[in-house]
Amino acid sequence: MMRSGYVFFLVGCLVFSLGCEPIQSLEESKSSVSDPESNTTQDWKNTQQVQQDVRRAMVATFEGDVDTLLDLTHEKVLEVVDDPEVAREALRRVLASFQEYNTSMDELEFTAEPYFLESEKSHFVVVPTRMVMTINEKKVEAIGYEFGQKKKTESKWRYIAGKKVNPQTVGELFPDFPSDFQFPEMSMNVL
Repeated sequence: MMRSGYVFFLVGCLVFSLGCEPIQSLEESKSSVSDPESNTTQDWKNTQQVQQDVRRAMVATFEGDVDTLLDLTHEKVLEVVDDPEVAREALRRVLASFQEYNTSMDELEFTAEPYFLESEKSHFVVVPTRMVMTINEKKVEAIGYEFGQKKKTESKWRYIAGKKVNPQTVGELFPDFPSDFQFPEMSMNVL
């Protein structure tokens, strides 16, 4: 019982987005991503870019690529730790536990177009996903979303797992987020 609880904790910690598209290697993902610094404020609703970011993060998660994950992670997640090396080491340990539990991503798909929203100072995106993972030879399906934010003066999106940003927490984390938005459903099932 304790072991299966830990497995679901691991899954919950790192679930981003999900799908049936072929899984790319990290190198393929990096090479196909456009340069976010070349984005202008007028092309901030770039579906391809945010989906590529989410795919990169998921591939990095299962390949143990701490640097890519830290690069894509929103500072709200990292601000609880004063020392960046402490955050790096904690993330490295979590990703190593994926290897211990023989965890792999089998499918990743984007179940709907991203929802782009804005406030006076920020752009937001909610990227709906579906992922199938194998954990200790058991298939698990996770349906959810990734939440992204960037200031209007910035070109790079940063992300937080949807589990952490929901109707109950979004106002505290992002007071300027549109209050009438209906977040997609989330679920996790053993197949």
